[in-house]
Amino acid sequence: MAWDLKRNVREVGIAAALLCLVATVEAATGVEEQKTHEEVLAAARSMAESVRYCGLVTIDEAGRAAVRTMDPFLPEEDWTIWLATSRGTRKLSHIARDPRVTLYYFDPESPGYLTVFGKARMVDAEEERKRHWKEDWALFYENRNLGDDYVLIEVRPVKLEIVSVRDGIAGTPGSFESVVVTFPGRE
Repeated sequence: MAWDLKRNVREVGIAAALLCLVATVEAATGVEEQKTHEEVLAAARSMAESVRYCGLVTIDEAGRAAVRTMDPFLPEEDWTIWLATSRGTRKLSHIARDPRVTLYYFDPESPGYLTVFGKARMVDAEEERKRHWKEDWALFYENRNLGDDYVLIEVRPVKLEIVSVRDGIAGTPGSFESVVVTFPGRE
């Protein structure tokens, strides 16, 4: 894919605007209001629900980040997140070699972002494939009922980070460090 100067400038502008908004919120409030664990998770869930697509980051053979856009299911109660892919994709070979993945949700309307760090695995169980299906995907998976080309990726989060101006979660003043939630016992 060719490098697109206008698109990259726009994306950098969006990121700069987000940082300015975060700084503006912090300046207007003086001190960031402390959020409870439940409030942070509720804001994270709200963001995941309002953004249809996320980026899935895996680690390739050379140790580099490989990113692709995915259409995830909403997080389950324990924050397990399901994605679908075709059998034999590079992402599955990356996950088989190194299960550490990152999901990145960006919400320009909030503005804010949610990053979920987790461990992934391929799931080929028929009951899970039936439970995790979106009709929008029918064009991509002709043999989903046979399991020939439709498999799932289960991501169990280790931690998440969030910045959500809408929810008053703007990060640490000065360093802009995001708010972090860890999931004990999942390292």
